[in-house]
This record gives sequence, structure tokens and C-alpha cells, in this order.
Amino acid sequence: MEYAVINLKCWVSFPKEASQLFEIVCHRGAESFAPEKNSHFCRFAFSPGFKFVEIDVRETLDGIPIVIHDARVNRTTNSTGKIKDLTYEQATRLDFWKLV
Repeated sequence: MEYAVINLKCWVSFPKEASQLFEIVCHRGAESFAPEKNSHFCRFAFSPGFKFVEIDVRETLDGIPIVIHDARVNRTTNSTGKIKDLTYEQATRLDFWKLV
């Protein structure tokens, strides 16, 4: 049996025995199922049994840490601008399901 590591559209296969030499860490996510790099992604990533998720933490205008991949919200939400220019309340109202 083989396992596959998915990185966007790139598949890498390796024998099951080799998989016991290292851990698989989720990065960005599977945007077809959950928005990438936010709390939705983290919940989705752990559900199939992954043990580790790599995240990016940025700070909102009011100093609250928030999990989001990009410094700008343009690509992953229904809004534009930088996360550091939004308050936490404004950031939590963004539509991260834009691409799903």
C-alpha cells in the first residue's frame, strides 16, 4: 500500500515503510473542502488523523492573533486589504469560503 502527499496539484507517492520514517504535516489545506489556512482548515485537517498542521499567525489592527496564510485578504476572502488593517471583529466577518 502507498500513501500520497498532496501539495496543491502535486502528488508524491512513497512506499508505506518509508512513511514510518517521518510525519506528514498539513500545509495550506485542500481548498476544495475547506478554506486554506484558517480555523476551518485546522478542523478539517485533523479529521482524517493528521497529527500536525503548519499555520501562519498574523495580528489584527487591535493586536489579536489570527490564523490566516496571506498578509492580504484579497486572494482568500470576499474582501481586500491587509489583515493588520482590520480589527478582529472585522476579520471574523470575512467570507473565507470565497473559493470553495
